[in-house]
Amino acid sequence: MEYNWYIGNLITNTSDGVVYEVEYLFETAISGSAGKKMGTIKISGSASDPGFIAYNDLTHDNVLGFITGSFNITELQSEVSSSLNKLLTSQSIEGTPW
Repeated sequence: MEYNWYIGNLITNTSDGVVYEVEYLFETAISGSAGKKMGTIKISGSASDPGFIAYNDLTHDNVLGFITGSFNITELQSEVSSSLNKLLTSQSIEGTPW
């Protein structure tokens, strides 16, 4: 099963360019259905830290490096896989017919 990270938004201190909160989505999908975990995570740092990356120079991979160490990836994968399985085996649907 393939899992994907998406970064939705970065909350940044404009005075020093330090990102202090990241909105994320962790997802797996199959057959048009997706198991998802969305949230925000606070991170800490300083513009004087070694290896500091200025806001305008950040990449998706940089930000993933900031946040992924805060998660138990195996548990996260299990959680979204279970969510997806429930969707695929459910007898009910969500949404509207239009």
